[in-house]
Amino acid sequence: MTQSVNVEVVTSGSAECWFRAISAADPEPEQLGRLQQLLAGGSLNPHLRLIIERDGIPFGRMAAQIKEGAVRFWLPSFRLGTSAEIRQKAMERLVDELLVLRLELKLNQLCVETRPGDDLPDNAFWLATLRTKGFAETAAYKVYVLHLDKPSEPRTVQPELRTVSVDRTRDDRIISLYKRVNVKTLERRDLQLDQPARYLESLAELGLGRNHSTWILATRSGHDVGYALANQARRDGFPGMGSWLLELGCVVEERRTGIASALVVEVAKRLRIAGCRWLFSTIDEINLPSVSLHTKLGFEALPGRHYVYRLS
Repeated sequence: MTQSVNVEVVTSGSAECWFRAISAADPEPEQLGRLQQLLAGGSLNPHLRLIIERDGIPFGRMAAQIKEGAVRFWLPSFRLGTSAEIRQKAMERLVDELLVLRLELKLNQLCVETRPGDDLPDNAFWLATLRTKGFAETAAYKVYVLHLDKPSEPRTVQPELRTVSVDRTRDDRIISLYKRVNVKTLERRDLQLDQPARYLESLAELGLGRNHSTWILATRSGHDVGYALANQARRDGFPGMGSWLLELGCVVEERRTGIASALVVEVAKRLRIAGCRWLFSTIDEINLPSVSLHTKLGFEALPGRHYVYRLS
């Protein structure tokens, strides 16, 4: 059977995926330009659509859109009645298209993040195809949300703990602290410890950007011991302004002393003042201490698991 894939423009889709092109070395400017041109420029602006055909008749699709430095993919969807064998082969063809893109851009890694997928009829096919093509699951996590309109419970204040806002003059302190915090962590995502400055700068641009961020440092006895980094952003299905807790960390020797809780409470207080109604956080499912912390602070898990598959 011969299948063909055509590229067209699309303006809608369902069941999101995120596709991140990650390079261990600095990508060449023309490579980034090629990615931007392919997925967000020219006649494809702002979407790319892959149509799967059989005998000239379309029966499936996969869409993509560039957003916040990542490439957002929709999980493949197919006409009702399409056989399992044909769906499997079509998904293999779609993944092959991603692998061609990887070769064109000379990328060292591909990372595909599916969101959420558990209740979708083709999710098992999709994950199986990724594994067949050499991708390995590196993480599975959930999104948690805190309703900031609800009053928070009073918590014990730690007189010796101080929190200060982070600005450009404190970037070096954040970078140094970030490396110390992540020497030991349960998070399985790529923390980019070899390029912390670049990673933190990319975080600053997420959502509404650094001008709408709440980044704070925690200090004890004059020493930096933790941080919480949050950026404002809107999320479908949640009215009003929200914010993502991008990073939350504490140095190893000060863990389980209430610093992380104090940081989240302080961030939530500042976000309420700024008019935010929601605080979102993503947590790797194996990070049980973080799950426990968020739950005790009033966060609730949203439905669906998110998977991260990486091809090295």
